[in-house]
Amino acid sequence: MRGLWVVAVWLGLAGFSAGAGTNVFWAYIGTYTGKGSEGIYAARFDAETGELSPLKLAAKLANPCFLAVRPGGESLITASDIGTNGTVAAFGIDVKSGGLTALNDFMCGSKGICHVSYDATGKYAFAASYGSGQIFAWKVGLAGRLGELTARVQHTGKGANPSRQAGPHAHQIVTDPGNKYVFVCDLGLDKVMEYALDGESGSLTAAEPAFTRVAPGAGPRHLVFAPGGRFAYVVNEMGSSVTAFAYAGESGRLRELATYPTLPAGYPNAAANTGAEVVVHPSGKWLYASNRGADDIAIFNVNAETGLLSPAGYEPTGGSTPRFFTLDPTGKWLFAGNQNSASLKIFAVNPETGGLTPAGPGVTLNAPVSVVFVPAL
Repeated sequence: MRGLWVVAVWLGLAGFSAGAGTNVFWAYIGTYTGKGSEGIYAARFDAETGELSPLKLAAKLANPCFLAVRPGGESLITASDIGTNGTVAAFGIDVKSGGLTALNDFMCGSKGICHVSYDATGKYAFAASYGSGQIFAWKVGLAGRLGELTARVQHTGKGANPSRQAGPHAHQIVTDPGNKYVFVCDLGLDKVMEYALDGESGSLTAAEPAFTRVAPGAGPRHLVFAPGGRFAYVVNEMGSSVTAFAYAGESGRLRELATYPTLPAGYPNAAANTGAEVVVHPSGKWLYASNRGADDIAIFNVNAETGLLSPAGYEPTGGSTPRFFTLDPTGKWLFAGNQNSASLKIFAVNPETGGLTPAGPGVTLNAPVSVVFVPAL
């Protein structure tokens, strides 16, 4: 481990503090740097009004492409995608000022670290490497520092598409709602890999079954569980689709229900589109998935009894290449990061229909790729 290459900066954040309020948050935005962005940015967000304060640089580091907040909100980790030496870095959070303080980091020796997460207890942190097809797990120590490496697993194999799937590409790593199993979407293998998590040691062992397949060439990218944990949904990058699964939490088994296109029928340039992110609304009523190419958010109604989806519309993201989007903790607002048009757009969520309405002009920021929220004091 080392901690010299990354330096947290304040740039006036001490005077940029949030007022007390149950729906006031710090929004932290990860970026790809080198085109005007310098690292992780912070802004105060009022979920009652949808107001986002001016952005301030909270931590200067290379390509903090994905962020995850530790349960409890006192620290976060970021995947720093820096070629062959991908790194995971930990930061302490000052919930009064929004500032970040560098804690430590771990050089993975694995290219393309693209996703990070925590287990539900905050005892363990995880990372996935797209470039090498590896996954990692650490114990989380004092104040949120990365501690002992408890697992490092190498995926093997290939998929149906020789240009995109010549080897494994682990794209996301998440725990299930019961915190018993860890799921990894491997785009290169057309598999959702599954591991049993040892809550005492942090080790990962292949579950039974060890994986669930999606359609050949679909390229599973991200998975999300619906509220209640009975259903899970995978966005397929190459297939521009969402696959719905029933989930049995005790056994950890996924059972495919149906697959739905994220593009409307007859879309003229479907081959140039790729799926990116998938989110289920906290109410469980709606599912959202982003299209890069069509540059919109596909909206689906969710049947709470069966887990099946029905198309409900599309909302343009007001920019190019929505690699990432998320809902704020209240479910009232959707943040969409347009990676290739330097814009972060905010949309109001209709509480009756789940539809999206642009809320103001948004924020100019080069290559935004991840947004997380922490309650502010």
